[in-house]
Amino acid sequence: AWFSILHAPIFAFLIPLILIGIGIGSAASTLMGEAMRSIGPNLMGAASGLISTTRQVGGAIGGAVVGGFLQYRLGATHTTIVSGVSTALFPTFLIIAAVLVGGAILCLPLKRTKPAPAKVTPQMHATEDSQKVISSSPNAS
Repeated sequence: AWFSILHAPIFAFLIPLILIGIGIGSAASTLMGEAMRSIGPNLMGAASGLISTTRQVGGAIGGAVVGGFLQYRLGATHTTIVSGVSTALFPTFLIIAAVLVGGAILCLPLKRTKPAPAKVTPQMHATEDSQKVISSSPNAS
C-alpha cells in the first residue's frame, strides 16, 4: 500500500530494505558454508569461484527476466502510473514467489552429506610436535 502512492515516507522504503539486507546477509554465509562443506581443500578455491559466479549470473538473469515481465505488465495495464505499478507488481511478485517455492521443493530430496575428513600429512604432525616442544620448553613465555 505504501508503494502505491507517489510521496511515500522514507521509512516505507528503508524498513523493507533493511529487513532484506539482514535476511540476505545472514543466509548468504550459511548457504556458502553449506555448499563448501563437502569440498576437499584442493578444490575449495575453484568451488568458491564457481558458486560466486553462478550467484552473479543467476542474479543478473533473474533481474532481467523479472524486469522484463514487469515492463510487459506495465505496458499491458494502460492506466495511470500509480495504479499501473500497483497492478503490475502483484503478478510479478507472484512469479517470484512461485520460483522460490519451486526451488525449495526441488531442494527437499537433496541428501545431507557429512564433511570430508581432514587429511593429516607428515608436515602437520611435525608442526604440532614442534609446537608442543616449544610450549613445554622452560624458555617459552
